[in-house]
Amino acid sequence: MRNSLHAVLVLGVFFLAAIAEAAPLDAYAWHGLTPGGAPNEGFACQVETMADGLRGYCALDGFMSRPVEEDGEFFVQLVVPDLGVSGEMGTPELPAWRRFIEVPPDAQNVRLVVRDAYSETTGADKLGMSAPIRPVQPPWEKLPGKPKPPLAWNVSLYASATTVRPVEVELEPLGILRGRRLYLLTVYPVDYSPVTHELILRRAIDFEVRWDVAAQSVPAASRFHSPLIDAAVEPFILNPEAEPAKGLPEVPIGCLIIAAPAYVAEDSLLDLVAWKTQRGFHTSLVSTDATGLTTGAIKAYIQNAYQTWDTPPAFVLLVGDTGDIPHWVGSQGDSPSTDLYYATVDGPEWNTPDLAVGRLAVASAGELANVVAKALAYERGLWPGDYAGWEQRAAFLAGNDNHSITEGTHNAVIGSYLDPLGYTCDRLYEATYAATTTDVTNAVNAGRSLLTFSGHGSQTSWG
Repeated sequence: MRNSLHAVLVLGVFFLAAIAEAAPLDAYAWHGLTPGGAPNEGFACQVETMADGLRGYCALDGFMSRPVEEDGEFFVQLVVPDLGVSGEMGTPELPAWRRFIEVPPDAQNVRLVVRDAYSETTGADKLGMSAPIRPVQPPWEKLPGKPKPPLAWNVSLYASATTVRPVEVELEPLGILRGRRLYLLTVYPVDYSPVTHELILRRAIDFEVRWDVAAQSVPAASRFHSPLIDAAVEPFILNPEAEPAKGLPEVPIGCLIIAAPAYVAEDSLLDLVAWKTQRGFHTSLVSTDATGLTTGAIKAYIQNAYQTWDTPPAFVLLVGDTGDIPHWVGSQGDSPSTDLYYATVDGPEWNTPDLAVGRLAVASAGELANVVAKALAYERGLWPGDYAGWEQRAAFLAGNDNHSITEGTHNAVIGSYLDPLGYTCDRLYEATYAATTTDVTNAVNAGRSLLTFSGHGSQTSWG
């Protein structure tokens, strides 16, 4: 169930590190703004926290660029290592640094003040960039034969005299995450004037975020404290100590399992409940006979447990395929099936889920027994010999459909996130390395904690 936490929280993290079409860093030219600067020193931000806010000092020491072609038009793509990007579809794609800020639940007048900012304006052509900055492009579906979307290019905006990002820093409410009130802070280290083809390089930005609180501020509800969820979220919060959980006892972590009636009394599921309880989880098993059979009824049961139980659930596990426990339907795009909205129980916003929701999408008692047996084997196992260290091994799979996209995003994730953590990663790419099904089977059987496929597929296959 711990892995499901990352699936839920990735929605929030997307705000922090949205990346466009990825490419290896050695494909970019480095533009250092200070003598001796290196690509890994492009941007830095230091933060000082206070009882009623925080102060940030950001510095831009360089950026990277590469030429790109879109539908016969030539552009330049800008990148600041470890930063995401910003911009609406068809507008210039510019670097952005995003983090969460936590404010007290009763804080008033939350405000942003840019105390000082120093920028340098330079013609992009002087840096060897004669083409305009690349506009943000729509995603390219990873389906066989799916054509690349046509070029999105807001020509009228590129012909306007205004700059793209006139403000250095933005602050906006994000939502409530298990009682924690979060704001999204975005710093824009680069601005751009399309008409003059000039870059505004914000070398230094000094800003403050402040709020007003009563003499006895109301702390975030400690009953929602969950060490596992806090550990996943706090690395992205600039001031997690704004509402410190000092002195709180190590409370049990709530785990709610909702199962179809056919599975509630199965020995395999009872074994899973016993194991989770033994591991310290406060585990509750209920049938949909008790929760109701609709998405609304099941969510209402989860929400009531979250708000009223002595140990609010931090994890929810659904046991049964969508014919037994219904899924929600997303409101965007092609109306995707999702369990996300079972997790939005503390406020209406979708992008700060309050629970980690997983599903054992089984269609029979036999499938349930197999899935539980595998889960318990992984959780209980002391893997000997060649299997030792499997937790730090990952495999990334990509088919041959739009492989420049699938492989590029894989390479970006490996280089940016897993390599620095010491993972050993397989690149099982059909197009570039002629990887086969046998290669995938061998990697899995040798022990891999992460198996990530990018491409099209079906209910029974990846391809």
